[in-house]
Amino acid sequence: MPLSPPEHEVHVGDIGTSFRGTAVDTDATGKRVVVDITGATIFWRFERPAATRYDRTATVVDGPTGIFEYITVSGDVDKAGDWKRQAHITLPSQGQWWTSLIPYPVADFIPVPV
Repeated sequence: MPLSPPEHEVHVGDIGTSFRGTAVDTDATGKRVVVDITGATIFWRFERPAATRYDRTATVVDGPTGIFEYITVSGDVDKAGDWKRQAHITLPSQGQWWTSLIPYPVADFIPVPV
């Protein structure tokens, strides 16, 4: 399930950054199709530059079109560098699977002088 990085830069300390994904799969003919994730349980696994990881529960935004999202809160984006994320989707009737691994950069910010 390929996904894309955020459509905007991510910075240390960001709150409200949306990490959105669309669940897609390949059917028997080799065609990519959207997976209906209605009723799914989904979490994003984030990996910091030092390889420490944490999970955050995602929200199904639109089940029939496969769209899900997590919006960052205080403390989520705490280090600059090369991050990775991957979603885990569980559908009661179809099983569970991991999406593709997505690398993305997190930039630092210019602190306000004290």
